Amino acid sequence: MAKRAHDQSLAADMLDSVKAIAAFTGIPETRVFYLCERGYLPVFKIGNRWCARKSELRAALTSRAHPVVEAMANTS
Repeated sequence: MAKRAHDQSLAADMLDSVKAIAAFTGIPETRVFYLCERGYLPVFKIGNRWCARKSELRAALTSRAHPVVEAMANTS
């Protein structure tokens, strides 16, 4: 039973496309794709789809030391 709850929590934490990552972060899709391709976001590929965990994105984007946060701060 614990495994089933763990599997459900992993599924709830998963984003399975650039579109889903963009919706979660509020970053435009084209920018998300660029950031994924260059390794600026904590993402991984399953087949040809960019995927991410919500918890890892949240942690990375709330860290002031993350390159994406620094880049976004410098453009505003």
